[in-house]
Amino acid sequence: MLQTLWLGIFVLAPLWAQSPAAVASVVAGELATGKYAEVYARFTPQMRAALPEAMVRTLLAQQLFAGAGGFEAVEGESRCQAAQGFDACDVTVRFEGARVRVLVALDAENRVGGLRLLGRELRETAPATLHVSAGAISLPAYLTLPQTTGPHPLFVLVHGSGPNDADETIGPNKPFRDLAEGLAARGVATLRYDKRTHVSSSAPAANFDEEVIDDALAAVKLAQARDGVDPKRVFVLGHSLGGYLAPHIASRDAAVRGIVILAGNNRPMREILMEQVRHLSGSDTGFEAAWNSLPRHYREGLPNYDPLLTARQLAAPILVLQGARDYQVTTVDYERWKSALSERRDNEFHLYPALNHLFLAGAGVSMPAEYNVLSHIPAEVLDDLAAWVKAH
Repeated sequence: MLQTLWLGIFVLAPLWAQSPAAVASVVAGELATGKYAEVYARFTPQMRAALPEAMVRTLLAQQLFAGAGGFEAVEGESRCQAAQGFDACDVTVRFEGARVRVLVALDAENRVGGLRLLGRELRETAPATLHVSAGAISLPAYLTLPQTTGPHPLFVLVHGSGPNDADETIGPNKPFRDLAEGLAARGVATLRYDKRTHVSSSAPAANFDEEVIDDALAAVKLAQARDGVDPKRVFVLGHSLGGYLAPHIASRDAAVRGIVILAGNNRPMREILMEQVRHLSGSDTGFEAAWNSLPRHYREGLPNYDPLLTARQLAAPILVLQGARDYQVTTVDYERWKSALSERRDNEFHLYPALNHLFLAGAGVSMPAEYNVLSHIPAEVLDDLAAWVKAH
């Protein structure tokens, strides 16, 4: 009887009275399952001052768990060791597509003083049909062909920022898989692949060439050589960061037939991030912490690259798509694309009133929480993409 009572008291004990290893596991599980308010409540005052609650999902969850798929479990108890006045705890979180190791730093009162990615181990969820060669790294790739007789036009899908998988998985949503399946049903092929930073988190990219451009160009070459693909009609479709870099990718390979820019920014990254912080927190609080957390090449940009000027100088046709509810890349960027490309006759623009940054429908002010609601890219977007590519 006394043993049962003692166990009950232990289970109900507040987190400050539990071991750092147990607390770290709880924190990692909360973050992985979208309990951002609970995680924020555990922050030290310094963490709260540096990172507003509204930014927890954008700056932490996306960086740590992007592309990992649905949450399954926290594996066992974390391993902790003392470091600089904190207990630094190594926690492994299992998702449907990856095992992710997270560092949770706890102070003497078990408050969270730091969070960062330690590593990522992919779990095979489906066999890759191909591989994009990225130097010493091999990127699993998926070629999706229509059922009809080819050769078919093809989109190479280029991801946004973060360690995205081939589906560009965010929460339960898989925008690139939606594109692949929806376009195949409309007679258009796609090639999508795991991003290098998803496959190898132990070797972070030092610049945009390593993170995005080199692999996109290799994917174009791979697509052109595949049976069922028209090598003269291979297009690049870039989302977010991929859209920002799409003009540069096309300028590096004249064989790219055209580009599609989905929610691609064209303004300095600092300006974009400031808008995001203000949207999420209502003030500039946390901006400097957010800015300093970005990789160096995000802060410095691609040297001598002006996406608007580069796009204007391309010989290839351009399609720009934008969700009007997108707070990460807004209609300001969309209007700048339209203005810069207004004198070209082979460009097309579509603005979708109900869509957010992932090109998923919603209502009201878009916030990160809606990315955790299962949805799919609507037929009108797929129809516009298919019609445009078939016209070229």
